[in-house]
Amino acid sequence: MIISLDVLPILYEEGAVDFVTQENDDLKISFEVTEMPPRFINPICDMETPETTTVLFECSLMGRPSPIITWFKGDKKIPDDNKKYLHSSDGDNHFLKICRISTQDSGVYTCRAINVVGETVCRAFLKVMSTENLSGQTRAPKCIIPLTAVTAAHGTPVILQCLVNGKPNSTAQWYKDGHLVQGSRCIIQEKSSGHFNLLITNVTQNDAGEYKCLIQNQAGHTETTALLKTKKEKPVFLSQLSPTAVTEGETARFTVTVAGFPKPSVQWFHNGKVIQSSTVYILIEGKEEYTLVITKLTSDYEGEYSCTATNIIGQTTCSTYLEVKKSQPPTFTVEFCSERSPEGGEVSFKYEARGHPIPDVKWFKGAFQIGPNRNCIIVNNSNGSGLIQIKSIKQEDSGIYTCKALNHFGEASCSAELVVFREAVQQEQHPVIHERGYKVTMTEQATESRLYQVSLPGQERSSSDQMLQSPTKADSGEYSCKASNQHGADSCSATLNVTGKRITVHWCVCHLDQGWQKGPPDYGM
Repeated sequence: MIISLDVLPILYEEGAVDFVTQENDDLKISFEVTEMPPRFINPICDMETPETTTVLFECSLMGRPSPIITWFKGDKKIPDDNKKYLHSSDGDNHFLKICRISTQDSGVYTCRAINVVGETVCRAFLKVMSTENLSGQTRAPKCIIPLTAVTAAHGTPVILQCLVNGKPNSTAQWYKDGHLVQGSRCIIQEKSSGHFNLLITNVTQNDAGEYKCLIQNQAGHTETTALLKTKKEKPVFLSQLSPTAVTEGETARFTVTVAGFPKPSVQWFHNGKVIQSSTVYILIEGKEEYTLVITKLTSDYEGEYSCTATNIIGQTTCSTYLEVKKSQPPTFTVEFCSERSPEGGEVSFKYEARGHPIPDVKWFKGAFQIGPNRNCIIVNNSNGSGLIQIKSIKQEDSGIYTCKALNHFGEASCSAELVVFREAVQQEQHPVIHERGYKVTMTEQATESRLYQVSLPGQERSSSDQMLQSPTKADSGEYSCKASNQHGADSCSATLNVTGKRITVHWCVCHLDQGWQKGPPDYGM
């Protein structure tokens, strides 16, 4: 069975959710209020006041997210950067104060509230009376702007205000349900002549009732009354808990936002057991935000965590699961190998590493750390794989490259060598013919930027220069040069023909200078 429920703002405020749940105890409906367009609870009111006094426009509104408030006189925005106009806000209550008003301040004033969901405005007319019209004999107080009914949320401030005129100036007394108002939370203010306010700094359930302001002077008296209501609402989670996975030794944090009137009390639970504040559990409470911080996590703290908010209207709970992962030092599952490449080429070293938490990776050439640049690209993926790519390599890029993986629980590394060589340039080959009895010399370009000089023919020598003086027919044959090091071996060869008084030599490329011999190359080690 699928049940849908549309909750209008007016129904939500009046407690429609409670009505539905009370009709059927087996049906529970929970929802999250994430957005609400602005709506004025108490709009600004028309005012009439004499010159040189101070006027205070006040309004109360609701909306989520909190609306941005802008004030206008006519169609012009009122600045908040001089001594005449003062903007202020206190929670859901917003104020515009106009100091030492004159008849030119008469007009229509607008308060605009806007958020991402919507926009609303309220307007009021201000009439400023000149002192000439007010001069004359004594007059009994007359209420120009009476008190208006207010509905306030628990814990918020409320201002009850009225404006009167009369001559001489009047005094005021405030009553609640017939009793004189007293107490430190109730502040009686006279903003200006004839402007009386009662400020209740922190509304509670006991503040609800009928308020009366009695104003009097030598010529008489008047009074104005209004009701103050307090909103009652069951706790509701404006933000819920979500599942979390944290590694051993680290810190977990859960935060919820709870609304309700009266203000709810909040308790945290782990696997159904109440959590008390300790060195491991830290409980933080804000205006509507409650946070549970769990430090020095071990596997003992894995499980279900729940938060319960309760007030006299009702109770609500949200829960989630905390997974505590085992710590794991880094290891390389795929290591890279040594590479050999010619100058101008491109080389990549690829790796795969694992660990928990995912390790940070750093690259080194020798003892120096490498960073990305125009010819060096470093990629570190979130799954633990990555690579370093070196473009347009040069011989100075040769060396030992090391990849280090680190987290809180250890480190691992793997290394490989990059050998960069200069490719041989094959010169045009052609027979070399020389008079018998003279030496033959030829030059070749070899790998690793070395220059080899070869002289033919002659006996085997240990250097790269092979020379035969006064060759004869017996010296004819194939000559080879073998080169080897710890990375491998290579060879080159040439054919020597001694015929009469002419010598013909056929050349091949020689890469490294290690040793000469007559006959085909021998690769045996």
